[in-house]
Amino acid sequence: MNKLRSFHCVAPFLVVLVASLLGPMVAPASAQGCASDINGDGEVNAADLSQVLSDWGYCPGEVTSVTPPQGSYLGGQIITITGSGLSATTAVTVGGNACTNLQVLSPTLVKAVTPAGAVGEAAIAVVTAIVGFRVLRAPF
Repeated sequence: MNKLRSFHCVAPFLVVLVASLLGPMVAPASAQGCASDINGDGEVNAADLSQVLSDWGYCPGEVTSVTPPQGSYLGGQIITITGSGLSATTAVTVGGNACTNLQVLSPTLVKAVTPAGAVGEAAIAVVTAIVGFRVLRAPF
């Protein structure tokens, strides 16, 4: 009969008990660091799974650039927004006014046409259905 000779992040007293029953055991290389033990309690359990599941879902997007960096107050300028996590984008606003012709081309690329607005600087916001919106601090 084959005996199990490996373990994965179990409580130390269980290892001693099992080792005394089965003989010397060697942890597989993947278990030696115990990366799955998120809370550091020495075992992979429901507490670790709870942490993973609480982080489940879309990560907040990040806008890294908008080109061109400026446009006419009359609107009509096609802007290209690059970043990460943009696939859930549902709207883009400039100065609080919605852009038109929104195109989500990839998780890193969005295009839209700017609305008419007031003369001066205006914040750009990328709105997503999942995590609300991200405002680009550099004004348009």
